[in-house]
Amino acid sequence: MTYLEGSAIPWAVVSVHVLGLLSACLARFSEGCGCQKFYRGLFLVFLVLVAGSAIVSMGFEPECWLTSGTILAVMMVAATFPLGRSHKAVAW
Repeated sequence: MTYLEGSAIPWAVVSVHVLGLLSACLARFSEGCGCQKFYRGLFLVFLVLVAGSAIVSMGFEPECWLTSGTILAVMMVAATFPLGRSHKAVAW
């Protein structure tokens, strides 16, 4: 059985963070497009992955989970923050 190299795990977590932020932006800016449902689904998948990376990173060092927790909070705010195009709340 092959094992992941020790430096591969932090890079995997960083890539999940970057893709999670990208999916939040895509979900937010795709309002009114035909692909909006796809991007929202992608956002929810990466929301779960970032939450999982926060849980996994607690095992590395006590401070490592702070980055994942911050990214998780930024993703939630980015997906729901009103941009001024409408005065209604975002309805999922």
